[in-house]
Amino acid sequence: MVKKRSLAIAIGLTGSLQAVIISGYTDALNDRFTDSPSFIGNTNSPPLDLTGVGRTNNTPTVTTWGTLIGDNYFISAAHSRPNITGTISFFNGNNTATATQFDYTVAGGFNVPNSDLWIGYTNEIVDPSIARYAYATSANPSSISTLADLGLGTQRLYLNGDQTGNGDGDIDQQSLGTNVAEGFYDEGSNLVQASSGNFSFGTPTTLPSNFDNDMVVLFRNLADDFNTPTGSEAHLQSGDSGSVLFSEAGGVLTIQGVASIVADFAPGDFNPNTTGETRQASFYNVTASYTDELAATIAMVPAPVPEPTSALLLLLSIFPVVGLRRR
Repeated sequence: MVKKRSLAIAIGLTGSLQAVIISGYTDALNDRFTDSPSFIGNTNSPPLDLTGVGRTNNTPTVTTWGTLIGDNYFISAAHSRPNITGTISFFNGNNTATATQFDYTVAGGFNVPNSDLWIGYTNEIVDPSIARYAYATSANPSSISTLADLGLGTQRLYLNGDQTGNGDGDIDQQSLGTNVAEGFYDEGSNLVQASSGNFSFGTPTTLPSNFDNDMVVLFRNLADDFNTPTGSEAHLQSGDSGSVLFSEAGGVLTIQGVASIVADFAPGDFNPNTTGETRQASFYNVTASYTDELAATIAMVPAPVPEPTSALLLLLSIFPVVGLRRR
């Protein structure tokens, strides 16, 4: 029997409260820039390359996210995108004492139609030491209507969020947690499909247009739930919009979605011993469902301005001298 229940609270991940919730959080396990051998990104074999995860200071206290998907363009959330003419920063390592910080001006960007996705770009090619990530696509995106269509199964997924316990928006505050895909919201419907039973998300007309999108849902589970928590299980908070959801295979990260909404009281049957319980949930705008829109948007990104070659620089440096000799 299909169960329909109401979602009490659903909000966009905007605002200045920035602290992803990670079960069992420690700096060593979850803070990227502590760069501990026990960091969950380092214990993977091979270690995860997070250099393409960037942040921008929109204000002194609010930082947004941008993740590199091309030589000069990155993906974020439309409702919480980086400011144009702002700066996006990347580190080519996990130790800020030894890594190089690369700063680039956000030259422009485009909303991806029918979604909460946003593509920003720089005028320069980002340094090759910074990772570029593929994002999940589909040969038939219009056919995606269930979680099974995404093919994520129960694999471990990685979530980026602001450093737990801090909210000052520094660009080097990046925590990493995990979770699994447990639900799906189909654009134009009013239900979140979940193994614990479907529940109402409100009719599409009650949602802002950029939030009525295909979204994968991750719950914050408790120890005795049907779905037991993953190690370092993470739940997004306000301020984490635009961060990405990664899948991993052979050490290669692929973007599955972009953080869009958090729900504080998602109803369902999560626990075999109780009924009517609720859980917190994180919603990510799925990239595969917008394969065509993303491709068309990326096609509008201007080509980066090439840097002068060494020969041209040499020519420019001697030109004034040559000019003087000819006078």
